Amino acid sequence: MSSYKNIDGVFAANISDRERIDRYSHVASNYEQDVIEEGYTAHVTTAGAIGEVFPDGRDTKEILDIAAGTGLVAEELKKLGFRVMDALEPSEGMIELATKKGLYRKLYNMGLSAEPIPFPSDKYDAITICGWHGSAAPLAAALPEMVRIVKPGGYICIVTRMHYIKELPDYKETFLTQCTKLKEDLKWKEKESTGFQGYPFNNEGVKMVFEVC
Repeated sequence: MSSYKNIDGVFAANISDRERIDRYSHVASNYEQDVIEEGYTAHVTTAGAIGEVFPDGRDTKEILDIAAGTGLVAEELKKLGFRVMDALEPSEGMIELATKKGLYRKLYNMGLSAEPIPFPSDKYDAITICGWHGSAAPLAAALPEMVRIVKPGGYICIVTRMHYIKELPDYKETFLTQCTKLKEDLKWKEKESTGFQGYPFNNEGVKMVFEVC
């Protein structure tokens, strides 16, 4: 039996975000091994996107890794020369493992919502969100706050499954609508939206990179 079955429950469509967070904590100890064994490389794609937009001065760029999980993205960012990274992660089990790696400057045990993110404006050079599997509404509601805390000329990279964007009504009605509004309001501009292979069982991913205005 595929080890991926051990964590399949975190991707269920009919559970609340609170239940999903609890399930992530339950499977945290085996999460990395299980997803990577099945071909998961979205974390590599996410870090690579940040490397592309910051070819120089990587050691001083400040990056906020949202939905950081166990720190897979941070591991890849470190390989590319990035050194100043903070993490937001709502799952206590996941953030406990991420803390042990010593990759992040600060870690915050919190998720996303319409509430203000407790950081000053123009703090970060970039934000990464890799493998978002929760409902789209909290992600969409938090986008203006992400724009606020990223410096003008900085970047927000969001990586998720392609079928979420193409097929799920809540992603179309909330997330994509908010993305368009931010573009129309000249808050950010789309730099890239590219499909890639990097999810288990040949599921396609999508990498979206936005430059903050």
